[in-house]
Amino acid sequence: MATKTWLGTTSGDVTVSTNWSPANQPTAADDVIITGSVAIDGATLSASGNLASFVIRDYTGTIGSEAADLVVDLAASSNVSIDTTSKAYLDFNASDVDVDVHQTATTTGTASGLHLKGSSINDLNVYRSGSSVLVVEDTLDGDINTYNSGVTVTLAAAAVAVNYNGPGRLYAHGSLTNIFATGSDVDYYGSGAITTAKAEKGATINYYSSANITNAYAYGGTIDGSMSNETVTSTNNDVQEGGSIKPGPNWTLTNNPTTGYIVTTLGMWY
Repeated sequence: MATKTWLGTTSGDVTVSTNWSPANQPTAADDVIITGSVAIDGATLSASGNLASFVIRDYTGTIGSEAADLVVDLAASSNVSIDTTSKAYLDFNASDVDVDVHQTATTTGTASGLHLKGSSINDLNVYRSGSSVLVVEDTLDGDINTYNSGVTVTLAAAAVAVNYNGPGRLYAHGSLTNIFATGSDVDYYGSGAITTAKAEKGATINYYSSANITNAYAYGGTIDGSMSNETVTSTNNDVQEGGSIKPGPNWTLTNNPTTGYIVTTLGMWY
């Protein structure tokens, strides 16, 4: 086991020995640190086996491209930390890890600062304002967690996660099980049924999906389906702390609250 630090002395090719300190391409059980400013080409990072950790810090170069990701294979529960001001295209393959994102380039949507792939990522944690992540294709075993209202995450149609938590901006074209939004906007287009959609502290969940909702809780926020004609059944609905639920014209609501506001398509209040 060794700690390998990216230098990029010769080129952007991770397979070239002289681009690393100490020399030689990283291999099984190595810890990898990406720093500096030399861009890295898309390739498979490890020469053989799973790495012990992968850390990007104080880095200003680009990593990979739309056509070629940097593929990073890691042992289960390895440390993954990303702090860069440039675009990165990373594929964690079948690595069973949490991904901590401290900073990315600030572009959003398909041009997001970090393009993330993988088939076994657990939690995605995004911390710093201005960071933007596009989850391209992945089945997250856990959650998408944002810790700042200036964070943007886009969940592509081919991607799936269990829960969304936090104050960040989320565009979810892929499926979720639960949405817990606090003080920010979530746009949900996914096909997966929602167990709980909770909008708190001024958050708005814009619901464009045809998937049913078991529990819709507007606790100081808004759940808004009024901009969609999709057919949706929302079974248990509760409104507190000045929140509101705005169903679409083809929504069916049952078990409505005795207090609070549900705005119908006719502008009536319950």
